[in-house]
Amino acid sequence: MTRLFRRFLNQKLRSKLMISFTVAAMIPLAVYTLAASSYYLRQAGDSARTYTKQLTSQVSSSIRIYMGAIENLASYMADKKEIGDFLSREGAPREEGEQIKRDFDNLLASQPEIAGILIVGRDDRWISSGISRVSRDPVREQEWFARARTGGEESFIYSTAVGREVFRNDSSSGDDLFFLVRSIRDGEGNFLGVLLLDIAHSVIEQAIENISILEKGFVFVYDQEYRIVYTPVNPVVYRVSPRWFTGEEDSVRVNILEETYQIESRPVGNPDWKVVGVFSVDEIQGKLVRTYYLVILLSFAILLFLYVLFHFLTKTLVHPLMDLKALMGRAAEGDFSITFRREYTDEVGELGENFNFMIREINNLIQMVYKEQHDKQEAQLKSLQEQIKPHFLYNTLDTINWMARDYGAGDIVRLIDALTTMFRVGLSHGQDIISLGEELSHGSNYLYIQGIRYREKIRYEINVDRRIHHYLLPKLILQPLIENAIYHGLKTREGQGTISIGGEVREKSLYLTVSDDGSGMGEEKINALNEGLKGDAPRDSFGLYYVNDRIHLYCGPAYGLSLESRPGRGTVVTLHLPLIYKREDFKNV
Repeated sequence: MTRLFRRFLNQKLRSKLMISFTVAAMIPLAVYTLAASSYYLRQAGDSARTYTKQLTSQVSSSIRIYMGAIENLASYMADKKEIGDFLSREGAPREEGEQIKRDFDNLLASQPEIAGILIVGRDDRWISSGISRVSRDPVREQEWFARARTGGEESFIYSTAVGREVFRNDSSSGDDLFFLVRSIRDGEGNFLGVLLLDIAHSVIEQAIENISILEKGFVFVYDQEYRIVYTPVNPVVYRVSPRWFTGEEDSVRVNILEETYQIESRPVGNPDWKVVGVFSVDEIQGKLVRTYYLVILLSFAILLFLYVLFHFLTKTLVHPLMDLKALMGRAAEGDFSITFRREYTDEVGELGENFNFMIREINNLIQMVYKEQHDKQEAQLKSLQEQIKPHFLYNTLDTINWMARDYGAGDIVRLIDALTTMFRVGLSHGQDIISLGEELSHGSNYLYIQGIRYREKIRYEINVDRRIHHYLLPKLILQPLIENAIYHGLKTREGQGTISIGGEVREKSLYLTVSDDGSGMGEEKINALNEGLKGDAPRDSFGLYYVNDRIHLYCGPAYGLSLESRPGRGTVVTLHLPLIYKREDFKNV
């Protein structure tokens, strides 16, 4: 596997892209095909089950509602006064019986699902429409009559009229009927007779005739004694055992005639029947197999389209890269007159523009190097000449110093000593890092020279413990601050002023202060200077920013200057520096 992967990595870029794109497209397509097939199969089965449950519930509800309407009709007829009067009187006029029969005939004409109506009195007198007696045996010996007589005002529904020898329907066989019986009683609850309604199966047929569960599915109804009440013509129905359904709502999967069927049942309630829905699982799976092949065919079509698309995309990507590679080879050989011609504004086009920019910059750098070499040679000559000046000035001042000593001019000697010391510290053998003691010496000599110049204006003091003189810091950072204190603080003050230099070690840092008791600054001005030292405001004091930038350069942005001032009270400049006594610990040396 590792060798195969390394072989893939060694392929050309376009080959790797094509293989990667193809694999990246095939994997999700394959996963989608398998997952979608499994999902659709499960969903189709669940949908068929849900649909069948809904249909059986719908049929059950329809039968229950219609049976409720039939029971209401039976109650209405059983409570009619003329029927009760006819059955309660043995010598009722014949005209009353004929009027009741005409009412029955009208009812059958308006309600085609009612196949027949019969009322039978306790004395065996009867009136019917659509039903006639076959035998003259007493009706009260029939089971349904006895049940109605003892059952109060409750209605009873029989799922079939087969075996009912006393009566028969002129237009329907017993297999096409179910019937309802109800007792007829007077106002005091005394039994008068029985009402019987024959109901055609068209009631159930209307409830399920438009129901379709795929091609092989169907719905049928059976009663509490597991007799089929109604079923469409189907070879499967007689192989479904109603005893599989013992609960209120049941769902079973069985094999019938070498085919798998899902069977769902729902109770009707009144009567105590059940509606059963049957559909073929194999039929669903067969339909899904066709869908599965269609999905596979569609996946291959998508894969082919993606392959063509990837081929075009890799071409637009790889060809410019090949051109760029060739140009880089020419550049490596020293040809900087080349230019990449971009066709598209994508990342490769931007890469080509960056390559053109790099070539231009290389040409500019080459020109700059030529000029820098020429300028460097000139600078070396000037440097040799300029190096003579400070040393010559230093040696000349030393000669003047010795001559002043010979003539006894002590003030001149002290002034020249201060000046030469400043030159020596300023040169520092070319080093940018000096000790605190050397920096204080340079600042002290500068103050001495300025004190000679402004005899009546300047007084100074240096209060720094000698035990911290060994710490290192960038050179010449105190002199610009002292100069600011003189020219912006004391020079505008009336009378003599004092400049103080202090230093201490606090919180593992070195803090130096340069303070004066000069004219000071207002809050707005001091805030502007402090913001400028943070780099957030315009800069208008070169000396302060010069010192602050040098501290940032050598020590880092965590260190630097801060100012405090009050008008008429003076200014304090604080330098925050790290505690360093090794030159290599500075960031830039």
